[in-house]
Formats: sequence, C-alpha cells, structure tokens
Amino acid sequence: MKERHFMSSIENDNRNSSRDIRSSGSGIRNIVKTTMAFACAVLLMTGIGGIDARAATYSTSGVAKSTDATTEQYNALVNTLRGMAEAGAGAQNVLWDTGIVCGSYEEFKDIENALKHLFLADDRDIIMFFNKGYSHFDTELSDDGGYTVTYSSRYSAPEKYGHIYAGFLPGTDGAEVMRQHDAADAVINSILQAAPEDMYEKCRFFNDWISNNNCYDWEGANSNINMKTTVYNVVCEGSSVCEGYANTFFVLCHRSGIYSAYVRCLSDANDPDSLHAINAVNLDGRWKKIDVTWNDTDPGIRYTYFMIDMNDKWQDNINKPYCTVSEV
Repeated sequence: MKERHFMSSIENDNRNSSRDIRSSGSGIRNIVKTTMAFACAVLLMTGIGGIDARAATYSTSGVAKSTDATTEQYNALVNTLRGMAEAGAGAQNVLWDTGIVCGSYEEFKDIENALKHLFLADDRDIIMFFNKGYSHFDTELSDDGGYTVTYSSRYSAPEKYGHIYAGFLPGTDGAEVMRQHDAADAVINSILQAAPEDMYEKCRFFNDWISNNNCYDWEGANSNINMKTTVYNVVCEGSSVCEGYANTFFVLCHRSGIYSAYVRCLSDANDPDSLHAINAVNLDGRWKKIDVTWNDTDPGIRYTYFMIDMNDKWQDNINKPYCTVSEV
C-alpha cells in the first residue's frame, strides 16, 4: 500500500466571531486564509501496519453533530448568502442579518460549528457574527489587503441581541461561491436518490461513493497550501484531504436523517500533530466510527474503519452539544 498523508483542522474560535476578523487579500489571501482558518499539519504513515497501530489511539478535539442546527437555520444562512451574491460586490461592505436568533453566545457557537459543515463550498469565504446588541457593522479593506469587521456601540440596539449576521469576505466572488454550492448540491441530491433505503446500507453506499469518486489531495497536503477541504472539491472536482471526505459523508448523513457527527481528532492521542477528521453515526444508541479517508485505498475500498464501535469516553464526548478540546 502506498504512503498516505492525513490531515484536518484545529478549530479557530476567533475565525468568524471576533471583533476584528482578518484575512489577507490578493495572492497572499489564499495562503493566510488557509493557515489562519485551518491550522493544518501532515502525518506521514507508511504501510497498513502503521495505520492500524495508530487507529486504536484516536482522540477527539472537536465535534459537530447533525442535530446541532435546524434545517431552517441552515436555509436562512444560505438564502442570506445567495441574496448577497445576487446583490453584487457592494453588498459585502455590510454584514446581513440572517434572521437566525439565538439566546446566548454558546448557542451561536453550536450553530456556527454545525452550519459550517453543511455549507457545500468553502466556509472560509464566509463571515458569521453574533450580534451582542450593536446595530451597525462594517467590513473595511486595509492597505495590506486584509480586512476588519467593525461595529459601533454608539447606536445600541438591544433588541438585536442574539441575531446572527453573515457575509462574504471582501474580495470573495460571492456568485462563484454560490455557484459551487449549487453545483455540489445537485450531485449530493443525485447520490441521495441512488442510495438504498436501509440506514446501515446508506452509510456503506456513502462510504463507497466517496471512495470511488474522490482521490486524496496529495498536492495540497504536501504543500500545506490551498488544501481541498469542501464538499464541492469532493463531488465536483474529485479530490480532497480528509476534511473533504468527512464533510461530504456528514452532509449525506444529515440529509438522510441519520444521526451523525463530524469529528476533528488526533489519529494518535500521543501526537498533537496527527490531526485528522472522521465521522461517527448512531443507528442503535451507540456511536460507530467511520473513517472514509482510511477506507479509501485509492484505488479500491476496504471496510477496516467502517462502523467500528467507540469506547464509552468517546460516547460521552460526542454526546456533548459542543466540544472544542478533548483528549480521550
């Protein structure tokens, strides 16, 4: 078996919700977005023995569950972004109210954590902001090509507390982002139509479809720049790192009504650089691990990491509504 790289992201809690949200523009923008939004590392494993030895020591560093956000909330976000894309580049100067309202910042983080895994294009092109009662938002381009989101406390609007605002990063082609989202959506719908009725067999079908139609993004993994991580990368371009594998499986399960989870984790609990992404599904009261990336032998499919029971510590961890850092 050939050598494989596996990688994932460490969540950056300040990425979309801090007072000053920054990213680079022009040619530097893609590099800085990648390094700031997804702190990625590469773990090189040689041979099936090395993979199997590490697999037993998975540990979680974050979980997004398919029940953490409602369909209405997801649709509100997408409709807001679509409206902004149709309104043109000028609409990106002010964040738009999505109509999503939550009662606390923690609830906002739950929604943000789940919604970013349901969006089919690159969520790193999206700003999400929790309104703590301020009424005015602006995005400003800086001289170095970056951007800042600012708000004014002078026009306090406590009735707006809890409203979630969203928009595209300045310099992002919102129309292209939505085109990618819609193209991926069409493929996702075709996969769902072809899937069997039985929930277990659906999961197998999703695992097989992704493995057969997606190849690991070696170029992005080796360069650590512009890594392919989205559902669009998987279903329309046929190449991604493990985040793309896991994101696509998560979306397919979510739309099928399967209680599922996207899990950011360490492939080796003793190695903080062994960042990875997998899935878990709960069909019978317990979470089962599915690692589509490691099941894809490219070419070929195996089921070594399909529906593997997870220990009680994993069960407790994934059942938390929102998890930022955890070692099990």
